[in-house]
Amino acid sequence: MAYYAHYHDILTFPVVPAAPTDYADKVTITDPFVMKTGKRFWQIQSTLEMSGLESSGQGARDGKSAQNVVTLQHPGTPKNMVAWIEENKNNDLVLIIVHIDGTMRVIGSPGLPASIEEFNIPSGLAVADSRHVNATIRSIGRVAPFYENVIPLTEAA
Repeated sequence: MAYYAHYHDILTFPVVPAAPTDYADKVTITDPFVMKTGKRFWQIQSTLEMSGLESSGQGARDGKSAQNVVTLQHPGTPKNMVAWIEENKNNDLVLIIVHIDGTMRVIGSPGLPASIEEFNIPSGLAVADSRHVNATIRSIGRVAPFYENVIPLTEAA
């Protein structure tokens, strides 16, 4: 499962502590996202064990950065998911990915939004063919941090 918000709908991004006390603090966000008035995060349903996050090192020695890639697979090809792709294929995004164990990770950060890198919507040729919406969302910068706060799912006042 994942949640997304439009990058420009976020008033204040939570950040990793400036003075971490241990290694875990270096990759953990505990402050909340603060949304602009009337804005919020939205849920995206995805198929269990067919969606996930992968962070990988990028760049030359002594200058490494990270690439974070989320793969989402939505069952079927419902109009609302196809419309989500159409609406967001060129938008700057922030995603919170919820792993099967309940931990949450964030891709997209101040100055480095996430974006849909590719998508496909196979309709299937045969009865046994899978019909689903696939989207790959990518961000660069830091390794995707853990998020330990509430996801703002109601419109900000």
